[in-house]
Amino acid sequence: AEALKIFQTLNINYDLNVMIGDLSIGAQQMIEISKAMMSEAKVIIMDEPTAALTNSEITSLFKTVNHLKAQGVSFIYISHRIE
Repeated sequence: AEALKIFQTLNINYDLNVMIGDLSIGAQQMIEISKAMMSEAKVIIMDEPTAALTNSEITSLFKTVNHLKAQGVSFIYISHRIE
């Protein structure tokens, strides 16, 4: 129930019964962010989070980051991609 609530808050829709290894890299990253939210993290460190993502997954990731930033969560973002 707690995972479903966080999924709804982050606007992500994955079957809670699917093995994480069966999900895309982008989906796995969203699961990791969800896990951080379950522990009420105030800082999330992301190392090259967009390296293996598609453009749509990158868009989704940044929507989630912006949503969490608005709720007071801070991010340390490490990237070699300068765009």
